[in-house]
Amino acid sequence: MFSGLDRFTFGQIPPNKQSRLWAHLILDYVFVCEFQRSRCLEIELMTVWIIFLIWQEMQHWLIVRQQFLISKHHSKQPQASTVLITGIPKDYMDEKRLEQLFSSLPGGVKRIWLARYVFFRMTGADNRNLREMPGYYERRIKACQMLEKAQVTLIKLAQKGKQEREKKGDDKMEIDNDIPLVDQLVPRSKRPTFTQKPKWAPFGLGWLGIGQKIDKIDWARKEIALCTQALESGREQLQSDVNSVGAEKDYYPPLSSAFVHFNHQIAAHMAFQCLPHNRPYRMAERYIEQAPQNVVWRNLSLNPYESKIRMAASYAITAGMILVWAIPVAFISALSSITGLISTYPWLDWLDFLERPGFGYTLLKGVVSGVLPPVLLALIMMILPVILRRKSPLH
Repeated sequence: MFSGLDRFTFGQIPPNKQSRLWAHLILDYVFVCEFQRSRCLEIELMTVWIIFLIWQEMQHWLIVRQQFLISKHHSKQPQASTVLITGIPKDYMDEKRLEQLFSSLPGGVKRIWLARYVFFRMTGADNRNLREMPGYYERRIKACQMLEKAQVTLIKLAQKGKQEREKKGDDKMEIDNDIPLVDQLVPRSKRPTFTQKPKWAPFGLGWLGIGQKIDKIDWARKEIALCTQALESGREQLQSDVNSVGAEKDYYPPLSSAFVHFNHQIAAHMAFQCLPHNRPYRMAERYIEQAPQNVVWRNLSLNPYESKIRMAASYAITAGMILVWAIPVAFISALSSITGLISTYPWLDWLDFLERPGFGYTLLKGVVSGVLPPVLLALIMMILPVILRRKSPLH
C-alpha cells in the first residue's frame, strides 16, 4: 500500500483514467519553474538566443541567395531565365499564344519549347506524345546490351579454342578465305544464341523450349540498325514539329507543359509569381531555377487533376507506411525485454530456453536482447529512405 504523496504519483493512475496525466504534466512545469527559477531563466534565454540566430541567418541567407541569382555567371545561364509551366490547357499549347500571354513582361519571351523531354531524354525528343519512339529506343538499348555481352562471350570462346589447340600442339590453323574468320575460330553451333518469344506468347518461353533459337550477334545487329533508322526518321519529323509554329498539324503533338525562356531574368521571376490562367489548377504549378537533373520528365505530361490525385495517393501511402512501420519497430523494441515478452504472450513460451542457466544461454540472450534490436532497427531505417525515394517521383 502507498501512503502520503506516493498515492498521487502517475503510476497510480489506472488505465481507464489516462486523462488525469494532464494534471501531472501541468504541475511538473509549475513546480520546476517555481523551485528552479534560475534554470527556467536559462532555458528561456537559450530559446530566445536560438530564435535570434535563426532570424539572423535567414536574413544573411536571403542576401547571399539574391547575390548568387543576380551574379553574372549564374544570370547568363538558361535556367536562370527559364520557367517550367505544367498543366497548360490545350488552347494555350501554342507558341504564339504563350508568347502573347507573357509579352507584357520586361524583355518579352526569347523562345518557347512545348514540353520537352518527357519520356526519354536520350532520344533527343521533347515533351510530346512520342508514339512509337520510346519503344524503338528501349529496343535499341536492349539490343546493344545483348550485342556487347554476346561479343564478349564470343571472344572468350575463341580464346578458349586457341588455348586448347596450343595444348594439343596444333597452334597453327588453316585459314579458308571463303569462310569468315570468326566462323573458323568459333563454329556457328557454339555461338551465343537465345530463344525468341513466340508472337502469341505474352512473355518468353525459352525455359520450356518453346520458340525459335536465333544467333544473338546477328539478331542484335539487325535490331540496332532497324531501331536506329526508325529513330532517325522520327527525330527528323519531331524536329520539324518543334520548328513549326502551332500544334494542329504536328505528328508528335505536345502534351501539357512548356519551357518558357525569357530575355531578362526578372521577367522569369515575375512569370513565376504571377497568375497566368483563371481556371483552377491550370498553369498553377510553375518552377524556376531548375536544372535538368531535377525534373521528373515523365510527370510533365500529367494534367493538374492527375497530379492532385497522385499527390493525395502519395500522402495516403506515406501515412499508411507510418502506421505499418510502427509494427516492426515496436516488435524490435520489445526484443530488448525478452523476459517480459515471454510472460505477456503465451505463444512465445518456446523462448524459455533463453532463461536456462549457463554461459551459452546467457550469451545468446544478451545477443538477442542487446545486439539484435539496434541492428534490425538500423536495417529498417535504411530501407525507409529507399522506399521514399522510389515513391517521390509519383507526383
